[in-house]
Amino acid sequence: MTTLALKHVNKIFGSGLSQVTALQDVNFTSEKGTLTLILGPSGSGKSTLLTILGGLQSSTNGEVLINDVNVNHLSAKQQEQLRLNQIGFILQAYNLVPYLKVQEQFELVNTVKNDNLSEKSFSTIIDKLGIQNLLQKYPSELSGGQTQRIALARALYPNPDIILADEPTAALDSERVITVGQLLQDMAHIQNKAVVTVTHDTRLERFADHIYKLVDGHLTQVK
Repeated sequence: MTTLALKHVNKIFGSGLSQVTALQDVNFTSEKGTLTLILGPSGSGKSTLLTILGGLQSSTNGEVLINDVNVNHLSAKQQEQLRLNQIGFILQAYNLVPYLKVQEQFELVNTVKNDNLSEKSFSTIIDKLGIQNLLQKYPSELSGGQTQRIALARALYPNPDIILADEPTAALDSERVITVGQLLQDMAHIQNKAVVTVTHDTRLERFADHIYKLVDGHLTQVK
């Protein structure tokens, strides 16, 4: 079964003279057990594609399938439940609650979903990302790279089948990029998740099973 699929997807913003085509006849698939990289420059439509894959926004036309279910045919409530139970998002807007300490960010997840990672598995992720000493800090006390690593941990904590990451290494040095790339690859290969990352960071190519390039809304597979 294909976990994620886009079939002839278009996304158009605006109308008339101000109309902009962000995605044009995009076809894409991703399966469990694979890490897929979508490379492209800023403004190429990467974030738009990722949010359509995860049901955060709708395509203008075409089909968006998650586990062979057309997302566009689901009600708003059904889409919300699908995102909660099956998808982990790592977005450029990290969406940490400003008045909660890092540890409390994870405790908040427990209030809406109870089948999250075991304490042992989560401790392993915390160790790999090097954020043990940040758990009692507030978001305002963190650097961009620290915030990015915490956002990654929070997305993995609910143990989703699908991980969608938008520029997860943009604020990281090369050593941390290797850590995050290996972690995402392990999530795909060892834990059998479908991992899709959109980025302009070519340092992640070594970890990818499949690579696509998105330029001016056109998607092409190169690996």
